[in-house]
Amino acid sequence: MAHQDQTIFQATDRRLPAYLRLRDDLAARVAREGGASDVALPSENQMLAETGLSQGTSKEAMQMLVDEGLLERD
Repeated sequence: MAHQDQTIFQATDRRLPAYLRLRDDLAARVAREGGASDVALPSENQMLAETGLSQGTSKEAMQMLVDEGLLERD
């Protein structure tokens, strides 16, 4: 099986706002790894460092996933 890149923020459609691109990338990762309970997402600080996005953008994307039932906050 080919190695899957675990880097977040791989979306290529730059027409979408950054929070939607991040949301889409994280949702795809959740789906690829078998559901929210099985996914270990990067910490917020790691996500900010990897994506170069602001904390507000990251929080908005994460909240969308929570609202959609794809993630649960601890």
